Amino acid sequence: MARSTAENSLARTATIIESTVNRQLLQIDSVLASLPDLFAAAGSNGAAASSETASRLLQGFNAQSLVFRDLVLLSPDGTVWASGRSRPLGQAIGIAPGAGDGERLGGRSRLMGPVRNPQTGEWSLYLVRPVSLSGNQPFWAAAEVPAARLTRLLLEAAGSPTLQIRLERPNKTLLASLPHDELAMGKQAAEPSDGSSSFSTTRTTLYDDVIVEVVADASVTMADWRQDQDRLLMLVSLAELLMLASAGGLLAALRRREQLEQERMRARRTLENAIDAMSDGFAMWDADDRLIMSNAKFRDLFLQTGELFVPGTSFEDMVRDAARDGRYHREDEADRDHWIGDLLNWHRKAEGSLEYRLADGRWLLAKERRTEAGEWVGIRTDITPLKQAQAALEAARLEAERAHREAEARNAVLIEQERQIRFLAHHDPLTGLTNRALFRTELDRMALASELGGSGTLALLYLDLDRFKEVNDTLGHPVGDMLLREVARRLEACVGESGLVARLGGDEFAIACLFAEPVFQSRRLGEKIVASLSRPFRLKGRPVTIGASVGIMIANKLAHDADTLLRMADMALYEAKGAGRGTCRFFDPAVETRLLHRHDLAQDLQQSILRQEIVVEYQPVFDLKTNAPVAFEALARWDHPERGRVSPADFVPLAEETGLIEEIGAYVLAQACLEASQMSVPLRIAVNLSPVQMRSDGIFTTVMDALKHSGMPPSRLELEITESALLADSDRVAQLLRRFHDEGIKIALDDFGTGYSALGYLRSFPFSKIKIDQSFVREMTTHPNSAAIVSTIVRLADQLGLDTTAEGVETEDQLTLVRAAGCREAQGFLLGHPRRRLSDFVMPGNEESNKIAPRLLG
Repeated sequence: MARSTAENSLARTATIIESTVNRQLLQIDSVLASLPDLFAAAGSNGAAASSETASRLLQGFNAQSLVFRDLVLLSPDGTVWASGRSRPLGQAIGIAPGAGDGERLGGRSRLMGPVRNPQTGEWSLYLVRPVSLSGNQPFWAAAEVPAARLTRLLLEAAGSPTLQIRLERPNKTLLASLPHDELAMGKQAAEPSDGSSSFSTTRTTLYDDVIVEVVADASVTMADWRQDQDRLLMLVSLAELLMLASAGGLLAALRRREQLEQERMRARRTLENAIDAMSDGFAMWDADDRLIMSNAKFRDLFLQTGELFVPGTSFEDMVRDAARDGRYHREDEADRDHWIGDLLNWHRKAEGSLEYRLADGRWLLAKERRTEAGEWVGIRTDITPLKQAQAALEAARLEAERAHREAEARNAVLIEQERQIRFLAHHDPLTGLTNRALFRTELDRMALASELGGSGTLALLYLDLDRFKEVNDTLGHPVGDMLLREVARRLEACVGESGLVARLGGDEFAIACLFAEPVFQSRRLGEKIVASLSRPFRLKGRPVTIGASVGIMIANKLAHDADTLLRMADMALYEAKGAGRGTCRFFDPAVETRLLHRHDLAQDLQQSILRQEIVVEYQPVFDLKTNAPVAFEALARWDHPERGRVSPADFVPLAEETGLIEEIGAYVLAQACLEASQMSVPLRIAVNLSPVQMRSDGIFTTVMDALKHSGMPPSRLELEITESALLADSDRVAQLLRRFHDEGIKIALDDFGTGYSALGYLRSFPFSKIKIDQSFVREMTTHPNSAAIVSTIVRLADQLGLDTTAEGVETEDQLTLVRAAGCREAQGFLLGHPRRRLSDFVMPGNEESNKIAPRLLG
């Protein structure tokens, strides 16, 4: 009886230990089983998780669980792919699930080991389960359980320090033991001899290859029995004490039986408490699918349906009663019946896991296994927080997708902007042609290819548009921009694929081509361009006619870089424009010499203003009726210290091109007003204003300041302007001239007859005098037509109330003819040469007036 009692007690203890180990491993198993759902929730549109992301997710489980030391994901080759604790990735941890283990296990877990942790040196077991993560290759999920932690668990479950407990494989390979045996870990135990003095019992856990063996020392277990045996032997020898010894032995046996019953009840309560203490719901059904037991967590998960979990109730009855009461989250009866059928089939198979939702919105994860005896063991886990996290992750994924789409849209805009920026960096934004920067680069490349014996010789054509400024000034800049775009299209049509067309700025264009016969082909192309651009353009419903001049430079050994080629082509263009526009000219070294001379002259002109080499001379204007001077024209002259007297025909156009004419003109105006104000006879002083000065915003202020500083009245000042000054912004010029006229200043139209539409100007502008160009005066003696033109101009001026002055009178015959034509005034070398100071002239009324009156001033 003592032996049977000891064996029964040992079996109950083994059952408690088995249940404890099952609970520990099931909790770990539930964590491993939930990993695919966690990774699926953390994924983004099915994208594979990275090793770093997986490690961060596993860290969360490590922080929340005390049942295992670490979670790792193993690649198929057994190396660490992700870990909840810091450990080298790609490291082998001593276990290597086989390639066919996943199919053989059917999705279940397996306890592997023991192996030594390569970092801590401790013995550890690994609960391994095949998992498939979204977007990744299959993995093995492994939870590390230190052997020392299992030893403590066995000690707590045993309740007696005298028991020997072994957690081992069916082949006796030691996984963990109490007491801990460091040398026997992972080794097979020797088979005990037949004379072993101990009791042992084994229990197979839910994991088939893990067995719990409990061994009790027979000498300790049977100690009470041996005492009874000694007493019986004593009673045999002492008959008189037989009854007393028997009674004592019986009493001791009864007490021992009561003690064993108490231990059995304590073991039962320990098992029940352990099951109730589980963090997950636990229930067990017998082989007939009737409820045996359930823990408090299982009943709490189902709230109101807890009253249905009465031992003896079948699983199907519980499910249907709960569904009938609306405890599950289903919308209609048909769907509910179909779902109940699926749930019952899944329960009977006891494979895999199942998620379902209760009526109050909570989500449960159900897992069930069959025992060897045919019972069902069920685990229920509340995964509502996980589902909420999944929903949050899904919302985050959708938000990330939206942000990604917005980022892609912004990126597309940035790419287009970058493309436009790159285009504008090398192209003219108005015409789309190559700009100066890119053209210089391409010109150097083509020149190098030509020099290295490429497909031809480089020819550079440099051109600008004739009369483009008139279009801009008369029709406006928008029309001018339209014209430039049309010019660009015609140039591209002329050049085709044989060359590169560029806009260098303003109305300047350049073309680079590689020609086999550069002189002939470049001339033909230049003439083709001139002819094309001379054809009228149709802009905003009106015809516009311009022209073009072309300068051509052929690359050679002395001129093969972009700067030199452009400079020489520009010189050739200057020569073409000087030849009458609408022509093509090749570069001529003589042109370079002239341009260099002109450049040096421009530099000297700049210095001449600082050195005060510009002087003012005065030429008299005579009244042909009184033969007396009535005015003096102020003329700018340049006395160069080395070049001598520089002709105004040379330096005045140069001053207009460089902008120095404004400074020179202001000086001449101020000097003329100042000296005229000191004359004894208040005659008029005439000062020329160039077209450049007329375009200046400060010209009115300049004129009025000169009068103010000199003190000369405005009525004595006569401003002479040419017809070319009236072409640009005629409305503005008319307004400016009216302001001068309102101040009392006289306005004379200089070089009349050589412009474009002089008659229209006489009607539109407040002129007081017409100055007949000297070209007509000089030809009066040789060309009757010129004399007729002069007479017509005089009669027209008389009818309009304007005075007339004949310029360039150099002979007596010319003087006679301009008198006969009716001119009121005249000037020229015959009447008086320009002089440096007004005081150099003898005025009428002096003591010498009788000498000069018959011959005018001379």
